[in-house]
Amino acid sequence: MLEGILIGVLIGLIVGAGGFYAFVHMAGKSAIAQARTDAEQIRATAQREAENKAKEIELTARQDQLKIKEKFERENETARKKLEEHDSRLSKREDTLDRQAAAFQYAAESSANAHVAAVNAARRAPSRTRPCPCLHRG
Repeated sequence: MLEGILIGVLIGLIVGAGGFYAFVHMAGKSAIAQARTDAEQIRATAQREAENKAKEIELTARQDQLKIKEKFERENETARKKLEEHDSRLSKREDTLDRQAAAFQYAAESSANAHVAAVNAARRAPSRTRPCPCLHRG
């Protein structure tokens, strides 16, 4: 009987060791599977966060680009208005100079016509009037 008990204990130990091995093996596989699942979730979360950060950076860059463009357009508009003002002033000055030139031209022509008329009148006038000095050349 002692042999039967020893055999039973030995079989129990072998079965227990096999069960323990199976339990450890299954627990290890389960732990590995859980670790893989956790790793996949961490990777997916990191991927989403990276995509969100990339979108955020892109959005910030677009906003900065829009601000720069708006600033450039404001500066360009200011410069354009200044050029238009300068052009307007130059145009007014040109008109004023044209009027002055026309007035000087008219005055010169009037003076020349008056001089010609005075010379002609002096030639026709009797000699008792004083002759125009420009008639005596030489």
